[in-house]
Amino acid sequence: MIGCDVSQRRRLRHAAALCVRGHQAPHSATVEGRQDRIDAGRIADAVNRELRAGMDEIIDQAHAVGEDVATYNDAGALRLGSRDGLWSAQQAEDINDDQAATGLAYRLLFETVGASQLGSQLGRVNEASIKASSSDGAAARGLFRAYAGVRLTTAEALVLKADPTQRALRVLRAVAGEGRTLRSLGAGSNPRKANAAALVVALDAARPVLIVERKPRPTCESGTD
Repeated sequence: MIGCDVSQRRRLRHAAALCVRGHQAPHSATVEGRQDRIDAGRIADAVNRELRAGMDEIIDQAHAVGEDVATYNDAGALRLGSRDGLWSAQQAEDINDDQAATGLAYRLLFETVGASQLGSQLGRVNEASIKASSSDGAAARGLFRAYAGVRLTTAEALVLKADPTQRALRVLRAVAGEGRTLRSLGAGSNPRKANAAALVVALDAARPVLIVERKPRPTCESGTD
């Protein structure tokens, strides 16, 4: 998985704390409050540059060895076959295209519900974004996360019903949610096959909640006189 290291997480937590303090009245109206917001933005920008540099290096290495790199979502996020368990499972034909689409829908909810207060606060660290933030916007984001949580819980309940042993749910969370590979969940061919089968059970069970099937529109035949 690609993510922050210990130092970067510590610095981002500090930036979030500065951002929160810098927006609290009456401190927000002081020179110190503004400095807190500026310092938070500088820390976040520095970590963002480090992460981008690290990602560029990883992408270059992937291209150098001929590894597939594809766009993950409309925001331009990238994924690598060796680092994205859902994609590697699809490439290995452990799951089909419909199941992969279900897995991506699950991941969207998983990441939305798992978005921490740290993430929401870091979206406000730049001075230019302060005016855009509002109580209405925060309420809307909260409702969106709550709705995502309901869908996620409903989907996982269907998975538990299909497999009461909870293996399918564990594999679903690890592969579709966290992006871990099937191989990382257990060494050897037998555990991999069992986990692949559990992933199929989970994705098929969760699909009715995660994927809205579009019904074909009825066609009208024109009559003749």
